[in-house]
Formats: sequence, structure tokens, C-alpha cells
Amino acid sequence: MRCSEQSVHDRLMAYCSKWSEEIDGLSDDAARIAYFRNALPHLLLNRALVRCLLEDIRAGRPYPDTRKVGFFENEILLYLDTYGRYSLRLYFHAGREYTVIHDHNAWGVSGVSWGSLGVVRYRLMEDDHKAGETVHGEHSRYARIEKIDHRILSAGEVAVTHPLAPGIHQTGNPGPHPNMMVTVYGRPARRLYIQEYDSVTRHVSRRYPPRIRKQRLAGEILSAFR
Repeated sequence: MRCSEQSVHDRLMAYCSKWSEEIDGLSDDAARIAYFRNALPHLLLNRALVRCLLEDIRAGRPYPDTRKVGFFENEILLYLDTYGRYSLRLYFHAGREYTVIHDHNAWGVSGVSWGSLGVVRYRLMEDDHKAGETVHGEHSRYARIEKIDHRILSAGEVAVTHPLAPGIHQTGNPGPHPNMMVTVYGRPARRLYIQEYDSVTRHVSRRYPPRIRKQRLAGEILSAFR
């Protein structure tokens, strides 16, 4: 099927509608993770659809809306389940580029449809909640983390990330050319931020979505008004 015969949006929605219907009877996270471990590779390996999606992004077409970002600038929202049970997101990594070390508010099933994907996992060894320097109205925190795994995924392979501290990780690109990562995330915890970890300084910082960060900064300026 050529790109012009059916829109990328409609073809992706066919996948998502099927997924939403088939997870109706799955009430726990473990069952949903198992489902998407099997379901996501079918989308990842649909190279005709992936190519059309990339063409639409390059052309700046209305879908997907590249102006809407989540926690990361390289993130594109493709679908949000009507009941909030999962979302489908796309990420690009430049050659040899990795994200900062971070956690997530939900479980995730991630794979690569173009290039290779590196997934580095860390274990939280020690978490210091003592108050330190105040940055943006919050006390700084420190934690010691240890690298425990580094997997390289090829097209169609997937990896599971767990929420919060058990899922501290970074994703990226071990190859010289850009890659394309696709992730299904489960229902997020009620936390407005994710945490970033510096393995050298041990500093832990919070990352907010751009909209919330702007609101918080506006509030800080207002609080300084006299």
C-alpha cells in the first residue's frame, strides 16, 4: 500500500483500536505488558507504515503533531487511549546519542523500527533524602546508582521498563545513524515529573513537561512580586 492510498493516522488507529479492544479483559499491569511485548513488534516491523509516518513528519503534516512534546524534545505522541490505559509515543535519537539517566511514571514496552536501540539499566543503591541546596523552590537530593545492564535491540525487538526507581534507565543509539524508537506506556502514576540521575555527582533532579515547567516558573516570579 502506498502512502497516498490511506492516511498514516487511519493505519495507526487500526492498530490502536485493535489493541484497545484486546486489552479490555486485562486488568493488571503484568498482563498488559505481556500483551504489548507480543503486539508492538508487528507495528515496528511494518516498514511501509513506518516509512509513510516518517514522510509525514518530514513534511510537517498535521498528524502527528510534532509541536506537542512530553518530557523530552525528541518525543512525539501518536495515540492516547480513550480510557488512559496506555499511550503510543515515538522518539528519535541522533547517532551515538543517549538520553540522561531517568525514571518514568509508568511501565513501558519499547522497541526500534529503524536502526538499533540501546537500553541501559541502573539499580538504585542509596537514596539520600536529606535537604540540601534549594533549586527552583525544591530541596536537592542525591542518590547512588549502579549500571546493571546494557542491551542493544535490533528492529522488532522490545524491552520492558518498570515505573519509578525499579526502572531507572537511559535509552539511545549505539550506531552512527539516527534511529526511531516506539514505546507503549501504561497508565502513569500521579506524579507530575520524572527524576533524572547524574551517576557522577549523584545529584537527582526533577524534569517537568514544558507546560508545567512554565507554570511553575511563572508562579515563582509571582511569589517574588512585592
